Amino acid sequence: MLDSSKQPKQPLSIMIKYFKPSQNDKANEEYKRIESKYTNSSINAVLVRVDSFKSLKAAYANYFTDIGDFVKTVKEYLTKQIQQSTQRRSP
Repeated sequence: MLDSSKQPKQPLSIMIKYFKPSQNDKANEEYKRIESKYTNSSINAVLVRVDSFKSLKAAYANYFTDIGDFVKTVKEYLTKQIQQSTQRRSP
């Protein structure tokens, strides 16, 4: 179970709870408890079943992605748009 939250002016926090495959019912109960507790908040509870951490990262990449890549892509796009706009205005 991944439980992540982001509060204003606070770093992102992640709580991970591990359940054995034989504890499927217990995991579902805990998931429902967390979901109902934080219904109207920014906390995301995710119940996943994977064989390895690598497959978890592949399946839920948005929880592990570095925002720096996104910012870099946006900056490159904006720089390109500015350059094209400037070239169109040049006589």
